[in-house]
Amino acid sequence: MSKKTIAYLELIAAGVSWGFIGLFTRHLSAAGIGADNIALLRCVGSALFSAVFFALTDRAAFHITRRDVPLHLGNGVLSTLGSAYFYMYCQTECSLAVSGILLYTAPAIVVVLSVFILKERLTKGKVLALALTTLGCALVSGVFGGEQSCTALGLFYGLCSGFTYALYSIFSFYLLKRNSANGVTMWSYIFASLALPFLLHTDELPLLWSSGTVVFHAFGLVFFGSLLPAWLYTKGLEYVEASRAQMVVALEPAVAALVGIFVFGEPMSAAVFAGLGCIIASICILR
Repeated sequence: MSKKTIAYLELIAAGVSWGFIGLFTRHLSAAGIGADNIALLRCVGSALFSAVFFALTDRAAFHITRRDVPLHLGNGVLSTLGSAYFYMYCQTECSLAVSGILLYTAPAIVVVLSVFILKERLTKGKVLALALTTLGCALVSGVFGGEQSCTALGLFYGLCSGFTYALYSIFSFYLLKRNSANGVTMWSYIFASLALPFLLHTDELPLLWSSGTVVFHAFGLVFFGSLLPAWLYTKGLEYVEASRAQMVVALEPAVAALVGIFVFGEPMSAAVFAGLGCIIASICILR
């Protein structure tokens, strides 16, 4: 199996893993934990977990040069923290479906940024794949049903989540030239954790260990909903163009919809499966 094929499998796995975020955040929100602390939990928890793990297995990941600090800072604060923060707040103003489709304006943003910043070629295949990805996300989110809600503030949060999410691909493109995927992933969460003094609501901290169920979902959000997919995505970027990679992980809203159907008993529709088909078709075109 070629390295590029493995990279595509890593990207697919990242999209699937990110799709389970809602499974964890719904339970944490129901326990009374707010959007600020959930966003911080993803960042601080992932920073601590990755730092301990790589201290034991890959100390080279801690190597950082002075000229890369601005890129790590941008990747951590603007992208990692920014996308988590805006996405959580978008969900407070919009339906989960609309929040998902606004987050996945990211592929289109990455395609545009990649052409002008990374000098990637804009091919017919990419345009077709982008169209299928956008259509697939829209079908999965149910926006054609006309029943989804979104405020003007929610629209702003959603577009910001898509833009900041897209920036991860751009920052990582440059960082991976001189850093390992382990280092890029770990430092993104370490720098994102700098927001801790500004966003932390200490009165909610006891809720994190109020029951075994809450602890389980907190761990799930950190590892399966944040750190693991971010590492897989960064690894995939080593061999796949940023614009292609972003469209591959667009499996996320499809997986999230399936989680809603099979875990939370949300209505099943033909549109969800049609959307999933569009996204899979776009991955086949990019491959």
